[in-house]
Amino acid sequence: MGPPPPPVRVFGALKDYDQYLAQRGAFIAANFVQNDAPTIPVETKTPRCAVLGGSSVHEGSPSVPTGAEFPALIGDAVGFPVVNLGAPGLDSFDMVRIVEDMVQWKWSCIVLYGPHNDFGNAFFQSRFGTPLGALGARALAAMEHFQLFTQVARLVNASGGTRLTGTIHSGPVGLDDERVERILRYLEQNHRRMAWLAEQNGIKTIIVSPVGHTLNQPGDPCTNPGCARALYQEAIAVADWNPQRAAQLFREARDADRIGLRAPTAATAALHQVATETGSIWVDAEKIVPQHQLVPLPSPLLFTDGVHFTAAGHRAMAEAITPAVRQAVAGG
Repeated sequence: MGPPPPPVRVFGALKDYDQYLAQRGAFIAANFVQNDAPTIPVETKTPRCAVLGGSSVHEGSPSVPTGAEFPALIGDAVGFPVVNLGAPGLDSFDMVRIVEDMVQWKWSCIVLYGPHNDFGNAFFQSRFGTPLGALGARALAAMEHFQLFTQVARLVNASGGTRLTGTIHSGPVGLDDERVERILRYLEQNHRRMAWLAEQNGIKTIIVSPVGHTLNQPGDPCTNPGCARALYQEAIAVADWNPQRAAQLFREARDADRIGLRAPTAATAALHQVATETGSIWVDAEKIVPQHQLVPLPSPLLFTDGVHFTAAGHRAMAEAITPAVRQAVAGG
């Protein structure tokens, strides 16, 4: 049965669909894409790839049309269809469902880019906030690697409607350590399962590191020592004379932000581990895209906010991912 999915059900960012992708005549309909849905022929005589992700992939930048988003730009560069299967709010729980539907048709590769929403949705939807979600986080970690435990838990949750959500926080606002731990573990499990599903169907997986505006001010209002805003101010203070230290502090500020709308460093590490273990192609886009003129972090000119791209940002992402798409199609 492959790597088990997380044993919990969550409130998806997207509404539930019997099929995320469904055949309608000679075309595949992406039911979850509300605006500018792609036209996808069932049959293809050329290579074909797809990009999955949230609003950073599609619709997150109002001034950037679909044809200027990075999936379309990759397609222009490689000369074959690269289908944009992004949608606002889509996270790795949704992406697994989409990949489960995708594999019945011919694809050469899938590009996975969606970790920001695993954190943002957990915050906005109060995921994993019950006592079981917090107190049992470490105890459950070992058992969740077993397929039997996962299947039984999913059956129990389905019958009772339990989704392990709530509003318990360890601080005045935001995500506590236990919830972040679970988000990271489920992010990894979901990507491991997507890579396995793709491999079983002859599809190459490309996993892309999250790219965010690390220089953006944290959302958590806490200013106490060790809080995100204190680290952020310290980073600003040293940026002119110690840019390497400033970059480290900016990352620590992002990672300490309890309003976790940007994927932390640990998410990149987890996805890199999955890519290594599954033989997926890894794209460390955060290091490839243009950097700030002083601090070695992605340039602010790439972003409209903490995670969404400007037109320049979409071009930078396309340039970072295109070589991996060519490699995947060439059999690398």
